[in-house]
Amino acid sequence: MSRVCNDFFFKKYSSHMFINISSEFTNYRFLRAIPN
Repeated sequence: MSRVCNDFFFKKYSSHMFINISSEFTNYRFLRAIPN
């Protein structure tokens, strides 16, 4: 039972982290594209 819960949370949070990382990476590239 705990393994199923761990698998569920891992998939949930891994996808959530991936979205956060990709959005941060996009923001980083966007900021780098703007000349200061």
